[in-house]
Amino acid sequence: MKKNISSFIYFGIAAVIAAASYFIFCTNKSVASSNVEKVEQNRFEKDNANQMKVDTFVMLVNKAYGPLATIAKTSSQLNISMTQANQVTKDFFNGNDALLKCNLAKDGFLIQYNETNKSLQAQFVIKNGAVTVPNDVLIKLLDKTENAKKII
Repeated sequence: MKKNISSFIYFGIAAVIAAASYFIFCTNKSVASSNVEKVEQNRFEKDNANQMKVDTFVMLVNKAYGPLATIAKTSSQLNISMTQANQVTKDFFNGNDALLKCNLAKDGFLIQYNETNKSLQAQFVIKNGAVTVPNDVLIKLLDKTENAKKII
């Protein structure tokens, strides 16, 4: 009787191992991957930006970059420039080169980066007292104002 029970247990273990092996190695895995949607990296869309009051944005830029950032404001546009700030200029837009492809009329901002001189020119359209701030710019501003006193 003990022989029959141990044989039955060994047979059960072998059946479980065989079933597990089948599901691990033989199932069609292409079904799950065929439903995966490919997402283009670093594409800028309206959902990737926020509206921010001009004075709040200027205060964050001043607090984060100090004298490295020169800010000029007109009634319809905010201009920020940084020169001789080395890597800090690319840091302003979080290194997201997709932001450099945006234009002032369509997206509400224009960021121009000169790799050779490590300089930056950014223009933001002022509309109803607010500017469109890309999330990549906002992330760096908040990071610098929360985690560091000043860059200099």
